[in-house]
Amino acid sequence: MNVPIIKNRDDVRIVLRKMRTGVKRAHFEARTGKTDRAVLLFLIKQGIEVGAYNVYPGTRNISVDVGISKETASKSLIRLKDAGWIERQSSGRRRLKGADIWRIRFESFQYETIDDLDHSHPLLAYADIWTPSGLGINAQRVLQYLSATTASMNVKELMEITSLGRKATYNAVAKLSGWGIIAKEGKRYFVEPITPQELEYLVKSIDKRYQLNLKRRTKESLYRKERASNRSVFQKNWVEEKKLRLE
Repeated sequence: MNVPIIKNRDDVRIVLRKMRTGVKRAHFEARTGKTDRAVLLFLIKQGIEVGAYNVYPGTRNISVDVGISKETASKSLIRLKDAGWIERQSSGRRRLKGADIWRIRFESFQYETIDDLDHSHPLLAYADIWTPSGLGINAQRVLQYLSATTASMNVKELMEITSLGRKATYNAVAKLSGWGIIAKEGKRYFVEPITPQELEYLVKSIDKRYQLNLKRRTKESLYRKERASNRSVFQKNWVEEKKLRLE
């Protein structure tokens, strides 16, 4: 099994995001599977926020976030530990009174090394959706840089690396996040993992949406041209009538 090479907190976040995608698709046994999945996703979310595999959630925080009792949260943590998803850490300082430190066992997943990961986003291969009537070239540029790096970025960093203005960067980010292509944590953006099925659906949806927009804009353009033409004819007739009256 290839174990990811962890260089910094951003590398940890990348691995945990991939693990989160796998957990959402994984099959959990028995009636408690739905609860266990929700608890594990909560732990992964905490790990992504701090950029670490060791988290100290506390049953109270789990119960509030997931919507279960403290007793159910404790039992779920034990089941996740027995299943090999997490492990209790005996060492380390406890920052919250009564909250155990749990380590998310990322090595239970099959991963490539961070250096070997393919960071090119498959959506970039579809040229039609990056036209001015689609998502636009600015959104394409932002996605290219975000998918080419292992780190998440804020708007200021995206402006510097893409050489786009503030408004253009915000508009591009809004389009990408609106379609779920990228996600936001705090003030930083990162590329969401995507399956082939999701990719196909996304391409069709974007194409359909912007084809409708293109048709609407074409109709509006023709309507404006027609109005301008009618106004021109009216003005021409009015000038000719005025000349006749003066004669």
